[in-house]
Amino acid sequence: MFLFWEQGYDRTSHDDMRDITGLSGSSLYHAFGDKPAIFDAVLERYHVLSEPSSNALTSGTEGAADLLRFVDWVEAHVRGDGTPAGCLMVSTTAARRGRTPAVQSRTRAYHSRLRDALAAALTRATDRGELRAGDAQVRAVLLLSVNWGVMIAAVDEPGSPESLQMLRGLRELIESWACTARPA
Repeated sequence: MFLFWEQGYDRTSHDDMRDITGLSGSSLYHAFGDKPAIFDAVLERYHVLSEPSSNALTSGTEGAADLLRFVDWVEAHVRGDGTPAGCLMVSTTAARRGRTPAVQSRTRAYHSRLRDALAAALTRATDRGELRAGDAQVRAVLLLSVNWGVMIAAVDEPGSPESLQMLRGLRELIESWACTARPA
């Protein structure tokens, strides 16, 4: 997974996959199939590993604080804290190669899940009186779009000034929707 995440689909060779797994070519392909099938398995794994961040947004209890924790999670990925910088799904969405129907389906499902999770947290924050009323789906798409820009900027340079500036913008956007006075 990290190999595809760091190098992308095009730059990841059969030799790279064999070297990183320690498997022979025949064992690798017997277990997973061809390169597109291996990539699909990688994206499935990434999707599963990213579920906790979406679940925290969907089932959180703190509204705006849940959204700001998500921004903290994004910042960790921007800096490459323990993982390659950026987001494998965002990079894959932006790439022109390796985009089989299975890959397109996985990236769409990932982005839909994240958009819906953001909308759930936005709705919860609005219902709690933390954010001014607004269309949660539209706001979620806006947050997701900024998130994509942040992640793409981070791929070229982890923790780049550009990506960190966009992250500040993401925080400020959420904070700009805050209610000035909370209901009693």
